[in-house]
Amino acid sequence: MERWLFVVNPVAGKGKAARRWNRYYRHLATLGKHWDVYHTKSPGDAAWIAKKTVEDRAADVVVAVGGDGTIHEVIQGLAGSSIALGILPAGTGNDLARYFGIKKGLRAIRQLQGAIKRQVDLVQTQNGVFINIAGTGFDAWVARHVNNSVWLKRWGPFGYVVGVAIQLLFFRPQRVDIEVDGALYTYRSAWLVALGNGSTYAGGMRILPHATMEDGELDLCVVDGLSKPEFCLIFPKVFTGKHVGHPSVHLHRGKRICIHPATPWPVHADGEVLPQETMEAMVWPGSLTVLCPAP
Repeated sequence: MERWLFVVNPVAGKGKAARRWNRYYRHLATLGKHWDVYHTKSPGDAAWIAKKTVEDRAADVVVAVGGDGTIHEVIQGLAGSSIALGILPAGTGNDLARYFGIKKGLRAIRQLQGAIKRQVDLVQTQNGVFINIAGTGFDAWVARHVNNSVWLKRWGPFGYVVGVAIQLLFFRPQRVDIEVDGALYTYRSAWLVALGNGSTYAGGMRILPHATMEDGELDLCVVDGLSKPEFCLIFPKVFTGKHVGHPSVHLHRGKRICIHPATPWPVHADGEVLPQETMEAMVWPGSLTVLCPAP
């Protein structure tokens, strides 16, 4: 019988994960697995327990119970191993669950019962790996501002709206040099640069609508050369993916992408603000096994 480890981040989704776990827990017997549970206590715990599980070969599946940030930590340990990732969504955005078609609530438990395994790509950077989307620019400044503000985080999605409004007052586009598989592109007034595997971030924004985690390539989107009023008009189109038709939105695809802004910008990945100011990324094909709902 397979051994499963549930890694629960009780503070994910502003405490939503702890409440959902209480409901999930009562139904785990229906899975027919040997299982154990680990509750994280501080940032980095999920990565540590995932690495230890791989080293000790202590489980066949590690299930992340939380949001995209919890998954981001867990894959730091699972990358390149034979241990599969399961997802019980309990965060704020849940973009990875959305990508794989994983539902919320008890439906996610039922999907785990009949799940199939898929090999997906990860993205290697100078600070570990990520699975969904990373980037720099306007959205990274908003993410850092909200993450550093106790009162904005308490407001949930509305706090992000306030963060956007604040950054619009102070943000200045700048030159960014981008290398894609050896080809150099220069954008002199870039607002944001997003790259990755998945199609959505920030709770459903379809910034990379054509991206897939199983093609061995990275997708890149650059928004450049807009005034603030123009940016405000185009930005809402990200929710439908229709921004990609605008002449100021530039798309690239490659296996290795390096992003170098003229002056330091924050960098985000899988919803987490990273301790770096440039991005050097390379696709790692088929390096993670994910439990996904059967077709």
